[in-house]
This record gives sequence, C-alpha cells and structure tokens, in this order.
Amino acid sequence: MTPVQNTDRVSSAAAFVAREVELFPAEVRELPVAPDVTPAEIREHLAERFSFAEPRPLDAILADVAAMMRLWTLHATHPRYFGLFNPDVHEAGVWGDALAALYNPQVGGWWHSPAACEIERHTLHFFARAMGWEVDGMTAHFTSGGSEANQTAVLAAIALRHGDSLRDGLTNPAPALRCTCRARAITPFTRLRGCRASETTPSASSTSTRDGAWMWPRSLGRSRPIAPRVGSP
Repeated sequence: MTPVQNTDRVSSAAAFVAREVELFPAEVRELPVAPDVTPAEIREHLAERFSFAEPRPLDAILADVAAMMRLWTLHATHPRYFGLFNPDVHEAGVWGDALAALYNPQVGGWWHSPAACEIERHTLHFFARAMGWEVDGMTAHFTSGGSEANQTAVLAAIALRHGDSLRDGLTNPAPALRCTCRARAITPFTRLRGCRASETTPSASSTSTRDGAWMWPRSLGRSRPIAPRVGSP
C-alpha cells in the first residue's frame, strides 16, 4: 500500500466518523430506544463478520460497528429515554475523546504528558472555584468512571477519619462505613480496603445526596455526611 492509498483510506474513515457525529444526534430519535436482540444473535453476527481470518477494510469495519451500535444499544440520548440518568453527549466531547485516543497521553506522571496534566488541573480548578472551594488547599483528578470514583470515595473517607491507616493500615476493629446511596457499588471497595463490608448499609437518599457516594464511619453516629464529598454522579 502506497502512502497516498493509506492517506485516502484514513481520510475515508475520518469522513465516515465525522458524518456519524454530525447525523446521529438527530437520527437517534428515529431508532428504537431499547434494543430487541439476544446474545446469540450478536455472537452469530460477530462470528460471521469478524472471523479474524483475514484483514477487512477500515471503512467497512467502521460502518459495521456503527450499524451494530445504532441497532443494539440502549440509547440514553434518545428523547424518549427516561431510565437511569446518563449525561448527554456533546460534539466537543466526541472529538476530545478522539484526540485522547490519538495522542494517548499518560497522565500518571506529569513529565509523560505535561499538556494533558495541566489541562486536567486547569479544568478541575475551574469546577472547584465554581463550588466555592479553595483550590490551593485541595487536590483533584478525573476518574475513568464510576468504579474509580467509588474507590476514591472510600479512600478519602478512611483517610479523613482514620489518617493513621495511610501509614499503618487498618487495625482491628476495622471501621464500618455507611454510604448514602448505591451501596452495592460501594461494597466491593470497602472489602478491598479492609472495612467491615457486612456492615455497609444504605441510608435513605434525599435531594441533597441522590447523586453522591459519600462515605463516613458509622461509629461516629452522625446524621449528615462529612466533607470531603466525593463520588460519581
């Protein structure tokens, strides 16, 4: 394959994705909200179309995957979707994800990707100031999703009331933690951190706590969460 052919192939794939980004937000309303499919149907399709026996053109793969995603996805962005809240998708986020996939920045160490680390810091400081926090006395980072956010919540709660555990580990009796919501999502992380998961219990959600996963030691007997408030919306 010559460089010109390779450029044409990439341009075709990029054009397809660009069209999908442009058209899908309006066309999603014409699709079923929920998929009507069985695992066997999808597996049969994958076995037939993606045997890995030989290469397939990139644009053909993209078209096939896009068709599957349109047909076999619960569309949370559909105007008739009233299920579990999921944030809407903005075009800027789509292209931002594309750039992140392209450059693959390593934000675990500042010198690996100074630009990405500083973009993250700058953005999170904006959110912190909007919530009335002093940015000089805090630290923050984006999480990869709800699982990492939940684990961060557990660690922050333990560190807040059992600071010595960061050095010495949790001692007996291990603290029991209580969450304001989504106890099933939090429980695995209490076990990982040596807390008494059997005593992790949900409390009634209220307007002020429905989106948070706030943790604090049950032994304190408090009726309200203790800062820091961390978790995933």
